[in-house]
This record gives sequence, structure tokens and C-alpha cells, in this order.
Amino acid sequence: MDKIEVYVDGACSGNPGLAGCGIFIKESSNCMKISVFLGEATNNIAEYMALLIALDELKAKKAFPIIVYSDSELVVKQISGEYKVKDTRLKVLFNKVIGLIASFPEIEIKHIRREENKTADALARRAIALSRLVG
Repeated sequence: MDKIEVYVDGACSGNPGLAGCGIFIKESSNCMKISVFLGEATNNIAEYMALLIALDELKAKKAFPIIVYSDSELVVKQISGEYKVKDTRLKVLFNKVIGLIASFPEIEIKHIRREENKTADALARRAIALSRLVG
């Protein structure tokens, strides 16, 4: 059975500031790139939003093993239960993520170094850059 690899990243210009998220999905020979401008947000909110949008995009792919990679140590360790979620805004996003994760039969979320997440990072920064051109 094929597995789906997903790379997620959030970015901010200032913290808080203009924020975007990037998602790179690799499935067999297909790839999907997603950039979403989030408006004003913190970096941690952008990281959670990238994960939420990716999980929402993957709802139809529940039959496949999924590995999600994020360079946000905070998000990965909060999802695994290693860190507590103290910020009330992050708790809302955390609960949504946990609810979505529970609907997938086979999913892992792993922490990676920033250097290993360049495509998702570029997509997140692209969303911010494009918003400046349009706005």
C-alpha cells in the first residue's frame, strides 16, 4: 500500500504579523502544493493552521498510511502529549487537530529539522508575499 507524505509549515512576518501556511503532499507520483494566506496571526497559530488545512485536505485519503512532517517542535510535542497546551487560542486549534487525527486509521506526526521542510516553508512564505502584491 502506498503511503502519503505531508510536509506542513507556518510562517509569519512579525510575531504576530502577516501569516501564511504551506502544505506539500507527496503521494506516489503525484504532488500537491498548497499556499494559504491567514491574515494576522502568530507563528504558532500559523503552524497549527497548516496542520489543520492539511488534515482537512486528506480526509478523502483515510485508507492510506499518512506521515505528516512539521518543523514546529511545539506543535508536534503538544500533539503527542509531551507538552501541555496553555494558550487558549492554541487549545481550540489543538482540539480540532486531535479530532481530525482520531478519524485517520494510520497517521503519524513527526518533527523534522527546518532544512528538511524547505518546500512547505517556501509555500508559506509565498502566501505572505502574494498577499502583499494583492493588498
